[in-house]
Amino acid sequence: MFIVDRLERDAWATIRGYFYQANISILDWIKLKDDQSIDLEHGEDLDIITFPSKKRELIQIKHIDGSITLRNKEVFEAILNFIYHLKANSFTIEHLSFVFCTNAHIGTERGSRFQVSKHDSTKGLEVWKNIYNNKLSLSNEKSAIKEILLILKEKLKEKNECESEKWGQVHDYLKNVTEVDFGKVIKKFSLRIDEVDFDESGKAITKTLEDHGFGNCENDYEKVYYHLLYYILKKLSIKGPKKLNMKDLHQQIFTAAQRDIDSIKFKLTEFIESRQQTIIDEMETKKIQYLTSVLSEIDTIVMEDDIDSAEDTLVRYILPNAARSDQTLYTEAKRILININDNKTKNLSRKEFITETKTLFTDYKEQVNSTLNKLLHQNSL
Repeated sequence: MFIVDRLERDAWATIRGYFYQANISILDWIKLKDDQSIDLEHGEDLDIITFPSKKRELIQIKHIDGSITLRNKEVFEAILNFIYHLKANSFTIEHLSFVFCTNAHIGTERGSRFQVSKHDSTKGLEVWKNIYNNKLSLSNEKSAIKEILLILKEKLKEKNECESEKWGQVHDYLKNVTEVDFGKVIKKFSLRIDEVDFDESGKAITKTLEDHGFGNCENDYEKVYYHLLYYILKKLSIKGPKKLNMKDLHQQIFTAAQRDIDSIKFKLTEFIESRQQTIIDEMETKKIQYLTSVLSEIDTIVMEDDIDSAEDTLVRYILPNAARSDQTLYTEAKRILININDNKTKNLSRKEFITETKTLFTDYKEQVNSTLNKLLHQNSL
């Protein structure tokens, strides 16, 4: 896949996800019907629009190591995203559906909340699929939806697990939604589980090209794949609308047929290497922004004596931004939260509690500053 070696782990995960999204987009593009088109990075990673009804299928693509459950961060945020889309587009709700596409397999939920008998699945996402496919009796479906909602509400309490804006948008909805109404959401949210893995996605594309008759030999399929990958990656790197249809596909396959495979590989390699560096630079810039935001929140607590909202600020803003920028800072922020709650149980005066809290955040500020300065120094080189 032309990936350079020795990338940071978090950078590699981001870049792998970027290429995986491109490959799944190519697979869906090849399988597209004549009355359909694709919008890349519009509603979600990939939207399939069917005409003339204009039904829009929002597809979120995630490459995940291991198994997933309802409690998985990516699954939970995908559900939040769909609820957000439904609320924002209520006037076209009947035309909107969501697909969570991942290479991961379904894991077992903690406990056996869904198991009514020994024959029932203890896997929450399997139960979700059964509800989606209308495979449960009305009574079993109602109890299963109730259990799913309980799990999601438990996750919702972990506010640092998702972006605060999305948490704010859907909190009231999940808190008040009925089982009947949430059942309607589930039946618009499908799961593409066990999708092809990153390492095998290129081979899957060449096989799909062969199955659809786009070429005459292995060299043809490989050449077309590399050209389509270059084309999609270029599309993903630009701002503005990114549309695909079957006419575009045939045109790009024709273009690939006129070119030499080595020249295609060279252009692809050149583009990928430059794009990888761009992704890494963007990640570093975002980390700097996140840490700057953390410092601003700390200053509000320490300098402006905003101690009463310290815990809420820590959970809603500092923890999420630390998680996005540095694992050590995230772990330390969680330790501060534990210490604040411990101090509440001690027989401290109001003044002593304020002093203890300020000390925790002042020490933390030094750690954040140290990490931020290292990042700024690296970016200046």
